[in-house]
Amino acid sequence: MTSQKKVSDATVSYIPEGHQAAGGKKIRSASATGGYQPVDFTYTEHYPGAGTFIKSQGEFSEQLYIYRQGWTKWTSSIFTPGKTTIRIGSVKEKNDILIEDDGDVDGIHTSIVYLGHTIFIIERGARNITFVNGVKTPNAMLDDKNPILLTVGKTTFIIRPKRSIPAKGQPRGEFFTLKSPKSEQQADFRRFNLLGSHSVCDLKFEGPEFAGMIMPYGKNLYLIPLADITYNGSALQALQPVELVSGHIINTLEASVVIPDGLTGGDVFDFQAQAPSSLKFTEILASEEIGSIKMKLPPAGATFIISRKKANEYFYIKSEFISREHAQVIVYDRSIIVEDLKSKNGSYVNGEKINRKVIWPGDFLSVGDKTFLVGYSVKNQN
Repeated sequence: MTSQKKVSDATVSYIPEGHQAAGGKKIRSASATGGYQPVDFTYTEHYPGAGTFIKSQGEFSEQLYIYRQGWTKWTSSIFTPGKTTIRIGSVKEKNDILIEDDGDVDGIHTSIVYLGHTIFIIERGARNITFVNGVKTPNAMLDDKNPILLTVGKTTFIIRPKRSIPAKGQPRGEFFTLKSPKSEQQADFRRFNLLGSHSVCDLKFEGPEFAGMIMPYGKNLYLIPLADITYNGSALQALQPVELVSGHIINTLEASVVIPDGLTGGDVFDFQAQAPSSLKFTEILASEEIGSIKMKLPPAGATFIISRKKANEYFYIKSEFISREHAQVIVYDRSIIVEDLKSKNGSYVNGEKINRKVIWPGDFLSVGDKTFLVGYSVKNQN
C-alpha cells in the first residue's frame, strides 16, 4: 500500500559562497547568489532501499520499435522490455544509436527514457537540435499509446511503442477519412497515424515506406511530411507541419481529406520552439509511475543539500531513508554535481553508488528510497 502525505514548508535555498552548512560541512559553491525559494509538493511513500529502483527498470514497459530514415530506405531496431534508456549520439561506445555524420551531435546527445506507460525524450547535448512531433524541445514527456516522430540534428526517427499499434477493425469514436481511387481508410481522430507502405503504418498507401504522420493538436489535424509530399497543389517542406482541411487533397497519395463537421476549428497550433528554463527533478516510483515530487532546480551557481531535516539551505524530503545531510547538489547550466555526504543509505547515479559525480539530463539520481529523473522545465523560445 502507498500513502500520500502533504509536506508543508518544503524549501530549497541557495547559500552564498563560503558559508557553512549545518554540522560544519563546507558548501562547495559555484558563485551562489544567496536567496530563498519555497517549493511545495506532495510525496508518495514507497519501497525502502537505496537504488533498488534502477535494478528493476523495464518491468512495466513494452517492446519498442525505432525506425531510422536513411538516404534510400528506413532501417529498424527493436528494444525489448527492460531497456529503459536508449541513448543517441556520436560516440559508439556510449550510445545505443550512433550518428556519425553530423557535427552538431554531441557524444551523448539525446536520451529516450521508457518507464511504464511514459516516454521521456531528453536532450543532453549543448546544441538544441532535438525535435519531437514537430516541436523543437529539450524535454518532452509522452504516453506510449502513439507513435513519436523524433529528429536529432539531420537524422529522423519514428518511435513505435508496441502499445501504439491499434487493434484491428474499424476505429471507435471520432474518426477522419482519407479517400483515394483505390481505398477509403478511416483513422481515429485522437490518435497519431502513420502514412505509407510500411507494414507498421496505420494508413496504407503505395509509395514511400513512411510518407508522413497525421496527428491532432487541440481541435485540428496536422500532417508532418517525411517524404516528398504535395498537398492541395503545393509541395510541402519535409518535417514542417501543415494543417489538414476537410476537402483538401494529398496529391501525392491521391487522397482527399474528409473530416466530419464540428471536429476541427480550434486555434491553430504554432509548433513554437521550446528552450530550457531550468533543470528539474521528476520523482519516479518503483511502479515506474511518475511520483508527486516535481522540482525545478535553482539557477546555475546555486547549491543546496538534500535532507530529511527542515532548514533554509536544504531540499527537504520526509523519509526515514534520507539522512539529515544526505547529499550536496551544485547546479550548472546543463548539468549538476552531486556529492554524497557520507549518508547512511548512499547516493546512486543510474544504479551505481557514487561519492561525487557529474549528472546530466536523462540520468537517474537515487537518494535513500527516492529516485529522480533529471530533465528540464521548458519555456517557449519566443
